[in-house]
Amino acid sequence: MPSSELKASQEEAEDSDDPAETHLFPDSSEVPPHVLRVVRAARLPMSAGDAAMLVALQRLKGEISAAQGYVDCLEDSLSDLTAAVVERERTKEQHLTLVSIGLGAAAALAAGIVELADRDTPAVPIIGITGGVGSAALGVAALTVKGPRVELEHQDNVLRAIWQGERDGSFSGFIWRLLEHPRDGSKEPKAALRAQWAALLAGVPAEQQLAMERLIMGSGGSYTLEALRMRKLMLDLLETETDLMNQDFQLLMSYVTTHLEQGR
Repeated sequence: MPSSELKASQEEAEDSDDPAETHLFPDSSEVPPHVLRVVRAARLPMSAGDAAMLVALQRLKGEISAAQGYVDCLEDSLSDLTAAVVERERTKEQHLTLVSIGLGAAAALAAGIVELADRDTPAVPIIGITGGVGSAALGVAALTVKGPRVELEHQDNVLRAIWQGERDGSFSGFIWRLLEHPRDGSKEPKAALRAQWAALLAGVPAEQQLAMERLIMGSGGSYTLEALRMRKLMLDLLETETDLMNQDFQLLMSYVTTHLEQGR
């Protein structure tokens, strides 16, 4: 058996016979599976008694809050960057449109002045045509201006870690175990996230998919507005997962509180 499979089977065996689970929930059939999942991922210390377990739970609560805050910060920063890029592009297009309108008005004014001076001069239609062509050209430029790009570097990339199935320093061991433990008999959250992200990438034109994947799952580079929005969607899905972790943990805390009160 490969070492990775052996390690996985050993961890599964440890999780299935978790002393904290047995101590807290003698009849685990009465406990929701997603709560037991948190207990197994927590690896609570039972040898030091309930007091030590409560201290450990408070520490783990802090780790979930830190994970939520980290992902939320990444998502908010990306939202701000995207909004700034959109505003910059809107201003550029507005500038081109205003220049186009100004050129058209100036051409009309010049033609009017020349016509008043000499109604038979050929300059009038020439000025009008030139002004019209220039105005139209700037109007087309406003419509066909290339999409904005912005440099975004992310050497530490939690999306890449999840995508490649490798842990990094973005989260604590507890959070990574929560991502790796299946929820309610379904696939592990980490695998579910990868499937959701792959579905998002599948919506990109085929010739752009690989470049988009390498950009978002790599160390960064030149982002288009579309790529920024794609990365934000992926972070939104990860943020939802950390929120679910917190919900499951809060439910565990309520079960633990009930257990300790009944034991007094």
